[in-house]
Amino acid sequence: MNKAICLIVAIIFLASCTDAKVGERDNGLEWLLKANPEIDAKKAIRSGDTRFIGVMGMLLKVVPRIDKNCDPGRNVRYINIDDVINSYEERKLQAIAPVYAEAYNHYMLQYGRENNVQVCKYNS
Repeated sequence: MNKAICLIVAIIFLASCTDAKVGERDNGLEWLLKANPEIDAKKAIRSGDTRFIGVMGMLLKVVPRIDKNCDPGRNVRYINIDDVINSYEERKLQAIAPVYAEAYNHYMLQYGRENNVQVCKYNS
């Protein structure tokens, strides 16, 4: 019985010692801290992926640098962000997402212009 109580106390103690920042960043956007949009875009192009990057949340869906009258169709992959922000770390990561997407899309648009690739269909 004493050993069981000691084990339970030890487990609770160890669980409480986890790094709080890991929990705060557990929204899947940590990769943005080290991401390089130019290198990432060039790598994607080499692999045949010329999709743009958009940012999407419950109240937001935007593809930076793409004209409002342009419909890129399925040529977009989205970075999903939460509409409820629980920490400064999470807010920081979500602030980086549209900046990254804008820079990434710049390189995709540049590639499209240089290679006569049709980016999207324009709405009339």
